[in-house]
Amino acid sequence: MENFTVLAISGCLLSALAVYVWMQFRRVNDQQAAELKLLKSGAELEGLQKKLKTYTQCNEFLGAAQQHLLTQAKLFNVQAVREYVILERYTKEKNQIATDVLLAVKCSVSYDFGLESGAMGFEVVPSAPGLRIKSNAPALLGTPQIKVMSHEVSAASILPDERAAIAQMVQKFAPLAQRYGVALTREDGVRVPFKSKLADGLRDFLAAQSGVQYVPCVTVDWR
Repeated sequence: MENFTVLAISGCLLSALAVYVWMQFRRVNDQQAAELKLLKSGAELEGLQKKLKTYTQCNEFLGAAQQHLLTQAKLFNVQAVREYVILERYTKEKNQIATDVLLAVKCSVSYDFGLESGAMGFEVVPSAPGLRIKSNAPALLGTPQIKVMSHEVSAASILPDERAAIAQMVQKFAPLAQRYGVALTREDGVRVPFKSKLADGLRDFLAAQSGVQYVPCVTVDWR
């Protein structure tokens, strides 16, 4: 009986020891799994941080980008051509001609527009979800170039010098063409090409910089 009791006690002790060893072994495995999971999460986090940095790397070059836009400003110039018909009525009393005459002259006018950088130049700032360029609005450059395309006269051989009359009409039209050019600076037909050129210029510059793998969307605002 005593031997049986000893054997029972020994069996219990061995079972308890086996359970303890198994629990310790499982604990070690769980710790190792947790450590591996932690290491994997750390590696994934580091990779994500590196990837995120590529999305913001271009922000380190915004100062240089502003200077680049300033030096390249003339390349962003835009030309626009508009056609106009100017009319002049000549009367027999005032102009001492045989009968009243209406002279119509069709002209094309070429306008050049540029970005006046001024003292502030261009400003490039982060603006979620991308970048924003702040710039002075387009301005008319120089004097519009007027070219006569054709002309019509209501009565032939009445005006003593049609060529001189046309030249005089063009000269009188020049100040009005200048005002038309100033008005054009506020139209989308002029402003949109400037925005496109500015945005493309900024994107091309940033994309060429070391470490920049992603250039966000670019918008343009006029001051």
